[in-house]
Amino acid sequence: VGAVVAARPRRTRRRTPARRRFLDRKVAGSSGGSSTEYSTDWQVSPAPASQPCLLSGRECSPPTFARSRRWGQAGALLSPNEAPTFVVVSGKIPVSGQTIDSTPATASTLALDLSEPIADLAAPPWSPFPSSGRAPIAANGALIPLSSHSGLFFGGDAASDPAIALPTANDSSWLLSYPVSPTASPSWTHELASSWPTQPQRRESVFAVSASNGTVTRSWIYGGLRPDGSGTAYNELWEIQTPIDAKGQIASTPTWGMWQGRGGPPAMYDGMAVLLPASSDSPTSLPSILLIGGVQSTHGGATSLSDLSTAWVFEPSDNLASGTWQKIKLANAPRDRRGHVAVPFGTGAIWMQGGRELDGSTVYSDAAVLDVKGRRWTPTSSGQAVWGHSAVAVGETILLAFGEHLPLQVFLPRPAVY
Repeated sequence: VGAVVAARPRRTRRRTPARRRFLDRKVAGSSGGSSTEYSTDWQVSPAPASQPCLLSGRECSPPTFARSRRWGQAGALLSPNEAPTFVVVSGKIPVSGQTIDSTPATASTLALDLSEPIADLAAPPWSPFPSSGRAPIAANGALIPLSSHSGLFFGGDAASDPAIALPTANDSSWLLSYPVSPTASPSWTHELASSWPTQPQRRESVFAVSASNGTVTRSWIYGGLRPDGSGTAYNELWEIQTPIDAKGQIASTPTWGMWQGRGGPPAMYDGMAVLLPASSDSPTSLPSILLIGGVQSTHGGATSLSDLSTAWVFEPSDNLASGTWQKIKLANAPRDRRGHVAVPFGTGAIWMQGGRELDGSTVYSDAAVLDVKGRRWTPTSSGQAVWGHSAVAVGETILLAFGEHLPLQVFLPRPAVY
């Protein structure tokens, strides 16, 4: 899941009636609050920064879960017209007689409006995405927020899309644009190699994340798996810089670039990228990118799970696709895994949950919190045993959806309850 980093002038955001409903109700006994104010560039904070209203003004009882399998989807939080919206793109839905790998990708894209109460977590009101034209049909892609009104869908296995001729062409970028008018429909634009010739080859299960200062969004994509059955993984870091106008729309053509430095992680895929706030001694105000878990591949083609007692951190610099890598040690690490979720919350904390073993034989339910400054993992409350799910943070509330059988779940890191 990619999280956008918002930087805004210091101001008090006007609340619409729908936004008030979203902010002011209670979730599991925690009260909503006012929106966060920002005063510095590139500040890490998922937007909006207050608790969602999810249960119609009543205290939460332990949720029940309907069996609704979907995996390999791309998910992200956008906020068009200040209406927080959980968007889920493509993925796989079970088909009789098919395996996890052979199941075709779905053309279904869903949206969940979080500005309205959700009375029953077992039956959240997901709605078909009201977009015009074609949409991506690709499992294990990434949806990267570019602004409150726009996102980039990148990569994925598009074998189920009859319009895609080659599995590894330079044609896996789609731009999602929400109109400023709330009555108009969002739209997708497929950016082919003819319009974006410098975009990388298609790949699936990448690490992806983005940061914005309000005028430019910088997105980073690392690794990924070649979706042709070869088992080839990438050790490339790509950056895309996207100009954003005052209305949250894409102002001009984005620019791609590939990191050309030395060192860095091995080829990796099926893990998570999370933004870290800039440290006080950093030469720039840019956040860093932390890679958590996943599968790593050696030059000989052997694969293993990435060690959670270490992590790779990329510190970007001001120029396109520039910066340095470093490897850090983390104490008290949980079991290594792939297909998990990892979400930043609070100040300098990352919550990780679920995932599976390298061969998929074991699915995990446990969760852990990483103290970034202390570089230490701490176990926390376990959830459902699930992999391939999506998660977004809304203030200090984390919403989880799909995976093998998880329609919607809410987790509050403090006091660590579902």
